[in-house]
Amino acid sequence: MRLALSMCLAAALVLGQTPPPAAASIEGTVTDAITGVPIAAITVSLIGPEILSPVKTDEQGHYLARGLAAGQYLVLAARSAGYAANSMRVRLAPAQDLKGADLKLDREAVISGRILDRDGNAVPGARVSIRGEGYRDGRAILTGFHSATANDRGEFRIDGVSAGKYYFEADVKPLPVRKRLPEEMATEDKPPVIADVRTYYGNSSSLAGAAPLTLTAGQQLDGFDLTLLRERTMCAGSAIEDAEAPGGRVGAI
Repeated sequence: MRLALSMCLAAALVLGQTPPPAAASIEGTVTDAITGVPIAAITVSLIGPEILSPVKTDEQGHYLARGLAAGQYLVLAARSAGYAANSMRVRLAPAQDLKGADLKLDREAVISGRILDRDGNAVPGARVSIRGEGYRDGRAILTGFHSATANDRGEFRIDGVSAGKYYFEADVKPLPVRKRLPEEMATEDKPPVIADVRTYYGNSSSLAGAAPLTLTAGQQLDGFDLTLLRERTMCAGSAIEDAEAPGGRVGAI
């Protein structure tokens, strides 16, 4: 038996073959961030060097993903059963069995209310978002967000939100963009008009004047109404160039 095994290994070396790298694994537990109670039936996805099927936590909140290639992975516990999503990044070495990749989930916070104009009327189709704050090139920017669209009564609901500090904004339904006809090209631009504009919580039309909104785990923030500001606005247009058209210009929006 030893002779046969040695012959097989020798043959593989002669042919220039090497055994495939041993697979790695990740395992951990998903629990309630406040109580520490394990959470069952949570979908855990692993996003990395290859496409993998998600796994689910068992009754003890435990999950195990096998057959993984070496590399960096995003381990994502999806929003489910009243909990907000959470994630972590890990790096696997070849054949590594990584244990303790545990995730704590906050009870989801929920925000609901209405978007109104200055006259107290509902704003159907208004876009509503809550965003976190980040920085780019030394200046504040808004990062990932949860969003919703107001219904015909101006009502909205955003759920699945983790505890934290956010900025809340609402904007009117976007205007359609169309190509101006040739006979419209010579018309003058429309003068400024007073219209509803994007508004941040804190009664501001810019992030600089926005007030942060702090949410706790499991908070149900109902009746969170926002009235849109009205300001002078301009109608902007731009030309569209087409190399195949005579002169290049085919229209404007």
